Amino acid sequence: MKRLISLIVVLLVLAGFCVWWFSPTQVVKRRSRDLLQILTLDAGAAPASRTISSLQLDRLLKPNVEFDFPALPEANGTHDRIEISSAFSWLCSNAKETRMKLGVIESVTLNGDDGWCLEKLSWSESTPP
Repeated sequence: MKRLISLIVVLLVLAGFCVWWFSPTQVVKRRSRDLLQILTLDAGAAPASRTISSLQLDRLLKPNVEFDFPALPEANGTHDRIEISSAFSWLCSNAKETRMKLGVIESVTLNGDDGWCLEKLSWSESTPP
């Protein structure tokens, strides 16, 4: 009887973890972290590694991406995925390094197949003069 109860408890904990892990909110949070990892380029990264990073970017972006940067109003608005990929490709070939750090995920909004994250980020980059 104890074995059966132990097995049921383990299965319930495992089921609860799976429900949490695969919930849409957690998927959006994981993809946001993946995006920041792709946008971070190490100083000693090989050119091939940077090219692969730029190719991985497309799978995480919608066809149109909306930016709202209070510190950089020129970047605000809706941009095509192709524009963003092109800019990141340029950054991959010209920047010494970039750093993206996630501060806080303030909110996650879900609407069918779409998800939005409101995040606080810190960004630093180093390009040759």
